[in-house]
Amino acid sequence: MAKMKIHELAKEVERQSKEVIAFLQEKGIEAKAAQSTVEEDAAELVRKHFGKNAKKPAPAEEAPPVGEKVPVGEKQADSEKQPQAEKKPESGAAQKQPEET
Repeated sequence: MAKMKIHELAKEVERQSKEVIAFLQEKGIEAKAAQSTVEEDAAELVRKHFGKNAKKPAPAEEAPPVGEKVPVGEKQADSEKQPQAEKKPESGAAQKQPEET
């Protein structure tokens, strides 16, 4: 039978390797690290378990391209906000003044 690395299997079912390892260990299958290999029957067990309820990442809101105006009332991405004024040094901070000679 063919063997498959756990990290490849995790990627296939859109899960983290540690989730797949924990599942395999619960089923009594030896799995210690993402680089470990499992037999095809164990891989099929993982596919069946995670395949039906595999979490699909939610699509991220697309930010307008840089330089494109954002319609009034909509939020700007943090990278597009105006930079804040620089902080002044704390009053207790030692500042050297040029000495007169």
